[in-house]
Amino acid sequence: MVAINILGALGTQLFPPQYVGLLGFLPIILGRKAWFDYHNKEKTKANGADNIGVYIPVFSQYDLVDFFTTLIIFAGMIYLWCYIGHHIANISYVRKK
Repeated sequence: MVAINILGALGTQLFPPQYVGLLGFLPIILGRKAWFDYHNKEKTKANGADNIGVYIPVFSQYDLVDFFTTLIIFAGMIYLWCYIGHHIANISYVRKK
């Protein structure tokens, strides 16, 4: 998902800044497609559509330092949440449920 947002942010460099806001229609289009393709059960793409609509405009405004700082923090927080989730799942009371 992050890679899609990065490519999208790099692609926004081709658009004039006043049109970047139109990328907000992307989640609507993906949601509409998910609605009609509900039989395929591709819910992951539909759930990520809102992220694309938010992160592409954000990443498109960053310079290189801000961009990599955000990626490092994002990766660190993913690790932290997975670490916390792993330890919560290993609590004996939680494991029994």
